[in-house]
Amino acid sequence: MQTAQRTRQAHIAVFGRLHVGKSSLIHALAGNGAAHASSVPGTNVEPVYVPADILPLGRSVFIDTPGFQEGGKLGERVLDMIDRVLDQTDVAILVLDATVPEISSVEYRLLTTLAQREIPVVTVVSKADAVDKAALESRLNSSLYPSLAVSVTDNSGIAELRLLLKEMKPDIGQETVVSDLVNAGDIVMMVVPSDYEAPRGQLHIFHSHVLRETLDAGCLPMVVRESELPLAITALTRPPALVIVESTNFERIMRLVPPDIPLTSLSLLAARQKGNLSEFVAAVRAVARLRPGDSVLIAEGCSHRPLFEEAAHARLPMLLRTLAGGPLHIHSAKGNAFPDSLRGYHLVVHCGACMLNRRDMLRRQAIGKRDGVPVINYGVLSTYMNHALPRVLAPLRQNGALGPEFDSLIETANAASERRGDSRARALHTGKVDALEAHG
Repeated sequence: MQTAQRTRQAHIAVFGRLHVGKSSLIHALAGNGAAHASSVPGTNVEPVYVPADILPLGRSVFIDTPGFQEGGKLGERVLDMIDRVLDQTDVAILVLDATVPEISSVEYRLLTTLAQREIPVVTVVSKADAVDKAALESRLNSSLYPSLAVSVTDNSGIAELRLLLKEMKPDIGQETVVSDLVNAGDIVMMVVPSDYEAPRGQLHIFHSHVLRETLDAGCLPMVVRESELPLAITALTRPPALVIVESTNFERIMRLVPPDIPLTSLSLLAARQKGNLSEFVAAVRAVARLRPGDSVLIAEGCSHRPLFEEAAHARLPMLLRTLAGGPLHIHSAKGNAFPDSLRGYHLVVHCGACMLNRRDMLRRQAIGKRDGVPVINYGVLSTYMNHALPRVLAPLRQNGALGPEFDSLIETANAASERRGDSRARALHTGKVDALEAHG
């Protein structure tokens, strides 16, 4: 749960050579007892994530990375780790040792990579109290990047660094899940499947986000099971302003929810919060064009085995083969093992990215766009296969989140699927690939 929550916050990665004071700097910035690194080289070879809510920066996640060094197996492992961390980094801090006047080749390489990836960076000169003040000022003034001198001994420069990070902290995009679709006083109804498989006493992470946002917006949220949906609607003195469904059967839900009540999908809300929804929806054309022999990548942001896996992973390939009308070359990628190139694939089907931050999901979509490979997520695919996409996108169309061109796009894709006998795939989907939407 904590991992999924932190993916919505700006990620500030702290880099530097061994024993330069990265952990101490994070401790001073976050002020929450962040763990300090071991003094034994090679002990810390994985990043440590430190959530923090500090003024004036707001909620953020500091990434404490292992210290790098020149050469050796340890150095190579750390550099590989740094490449993975950069996929999640919104702002970078490079900590330089004031007592070491020249930057190393590894530090130079990191600065070059940050520039290539367009990741804003601030250089922080630590141990500022250990060198001549004039030499320190000269170093700061000659820097090509925003630079500050700090000392964790007396916290000098820490307040200024927080202010600088606030200025550099990027707009990480769609931070809301639903609050921009509703108004104060609106009834927002969330529908969970009657056979909901979340751990006892828990909701899906995005249900929690919707509850928090709607409460903060002055709305009246309610959560009902699918089996009680008709009773819940008729019991209200006025209709819901929005019904959000995490359903295994969209066709049934659309019959239960009157057409004049706006209806959307939890997975679509999650898709626009984590990535570019327009590109996900546009990928339905690639789904309609699948042919035998095509190559498809099924990608997940997490590396563990989720509850839905047996259903989704056993039946999603079967669904895709039915859509294509024959065998496909299907590959999978989990966690950080997303390929740097998608050339050779015809489609990528991605999970809802609950374990990724927005920057990482957008990076994956950008790789697809660069290589001409459409990326669709489970939720969009599921609603498309249930022929529910036009209706569940309607609230987003009215909000302006999607342009009118998507109406004709979906109509074209639906027509292509119908011409190819998509009724077989729909029959296969109903009740069998139902876990796709739950994972979304």
